[in-house]
Amino acid sequence: ERAVMLVLDPTCEDVSDDVRAEAATYTNAILSDPSSWRACLGLFLETSQPLVRFFCLQAVEGTFSSGVYAALEADARAEVRNALLQWTISSAEAGVLGTEGAFVRNKLALVLVLA
Repeated sequence: ERAVMLVLDPTCEDVSDDVRAEAATYTNAILSDPSSWRACLGLFLETSQPLVRFFCLQAVEGTFSSGVYAALEADARAEVRNALLQWTISSAEAGVLGTEGAFVRNKLALVLVLA
C-alpha cells in the first residue's frame, strides 16, 4: 500500500528519489505479473485509500487483458466477480461508493464489465 501511495501521490511522504524509484519498480512488477490479481483483489477489499483501490483495479484489469483471466478456473473467475460485486453493493448501501473518486468508480465499472 505504501509503495502505491509513493508512486501515485507524490505529496504523500517526503522521501528520497531512490525510495520512490524503488516503489515504482515494485508497483510496475505487480502490474506486469498476471498472477498478482489475487493479492491485489485482497488489498482492494481492505484498503481505504482511493489511489490504492485504483491501482488494485488496474492490476485486476491487467489480468483480464493478458488472457490469464480466461485461463483461470471457473471458481477463481467467480471469486473475482463476486468479491467486486459484493464490495460494490456493500459500499453503495453504506453510502461510501458515492464518495469514491470518479476515477475509482470508472475503473470499477470497467473491471466489472470485463469480469
